[in-house]
Amino acid sequence: MLNHDVLIMNGYGKHKAGHKQYADCMYQKPFWVNQQGDFVSNSDPTRYKKAFYLNIYHYPAWPEHNLAESWSSDMRCYSKTHSWDIELMHEKNHALGEIEEFYKAQYKANDCIPDLHNND
Repeated sequence: MLNHDVLIMNGYGKHKAGHKQYADCMYQKPFWVNQQGDFVSNSDPTRYKKAFYLNIYHYPAWPEHNLAESWSSDMRCYSKTHSWDIELMHEKNHALGEIEEFYKAQYKANDCIPDLHNND
């Protein structure tokens, strides 16, 4: 189940929502791959590359418009020639692990390469 505490406990940093209208905050976490493209939990930048950042946005309830609290997530994917975003809307009862696994699967299925702008 998504909530602020679960995101912080799982290594997400809390940030301003930025470009997402109506979101009150964003949580962000990098995902790392080794040279073979397998996901690793270690974040040693001398050995591994950031595959992507997973961004999770919180939208507070808006009772005067009959809108309940909600969440969305996105990641930017890279190939050698272009980039694109994958974005999902979530109900509160989605498990964080399921969301993370979905994005990892998308990274693999779309034959993505590590983040072009965040691997020095």
